[in-house]
Amino acid sequence: MDENKVGKDLSGVIFAKPNCTIKFQGIPSMNVKEMIGSLLDGVMEHLRRFIKVSDKPPIDMDKVLKDTKQMF
Repeated sequence: MDENKVGKDLSGVIFAKPNCTIKFQGIPSMNVKEMIGSLLDGVMEHLRRFIKVSDKPPIDMDKVLKDTKQMF
């Protein structure tokens, strides 16, 4: 949901702020783009200091999974 992450490769955004984990393993480019889903429960007020919610519309997760033939 962070506008600084949406549309970028997942291998990089998992380490981007405000994530604060210690990086102990590099991740090669995955060719997987960060997408924004529905913010069903919103964003807690204290987190708004660290992130700016993207104004891009949320994706249709069912459609993306069907189109990419992902099985979970």
